[in-house]
Amino acid sequence: MEFFCDEKFHTRNDVSVYIANYFKLNEDDLDDKTPSGQLRYKDRSKWAVDHLYRAGLLARIDRGRYVISNEGKNVLSKNLESIDEIFLMQYKSFRDFKNSKKTETP
Repeated sequence: MEFFCDEKFHTRNDVSVYIANYFKLNEDDLDDKTPSGQLRYKDRSKWAVDHLYRAGLLARIDRGRYVISNEGKNVLSKNLESIDEIFLMQYKSFRDFKNSKKTETP
């Protein structure tokens, strides 16, 4: 979330690069793939951005470009230690998103 405090537009790829640098991911970490073949750190970054967006903490300006929302600024000002799914469940839009995924039929 801190990454977006500059109030500039960022892509999910920007977030992935930031995450790799922030956590000082080594070569093995950068090459680690999910069972579907996606790079794990990029996949997790993508989901983090999507969840923050679904909760309303990020706003999507156009395809793949995000900026911090007013609610995101409010949350950021609280200096929380972490933001996880339990925290995001306080937002109706996120709960609706999670519940809709449970009721989808294949």
